[in-house]
Formats: sequence, C-alpha cells, structure tokens
Amino acid sequence: MTRENINSIVESTGYAGEVDVLSIDIDGNDYWIWDALTVVRPRIVIIETHIIYGDKDIIVPYDPQYVFPGRHPQYHGASRSR
Repeated sequence: MTRENINSIVESTGYAGEVDVLSIDIDGNDYWIWDALTVVRPRIVIIETHIIYGDKDIIVPYDPQYVFPGRHPQYHGASRSR
C-alpha cells in the first residue's frame, strides 16, 4: 500500500465517507498514508507513533518501496507531535 493507491484500496473494500474509527499501523509510511487518505473521514484516528523521538517533530521521508525493518530498524514512522 502506498500514498498513491491508498484511496483506491480503501474504496475497493466498500468504505467511503464518514467512518467511526481508523487505525493505521504499517511500520513505516503511517504518516504518509494518513496524509494521502481522502476517501474516508474518520471520527477517531489511531496512528502508530514512536516515543523514542520524544517531542522532536520527526517524519521519516516517504518511500513507496519501504518494508520493515528498512534501512534503520529504529527509525520508521513519525513522532507524536506530527
């Protein structure tokens, strides 16, 4: 799943418009998937973050080919401040 295809994937499952809860935990491009998602409007969103970043504003650069653990096993996803 990538930011380029997330909307078509979600829509193909029959979801569109308002949904109650959306949880994103894909170990890598979590922030970028959330940023690109427009086909649903969740009331509650749960997105994996990493406490190791502390209060630093960090987002791992987008990589559509990323697979966990990637180049940096401890450096994936985004900080809680994003």
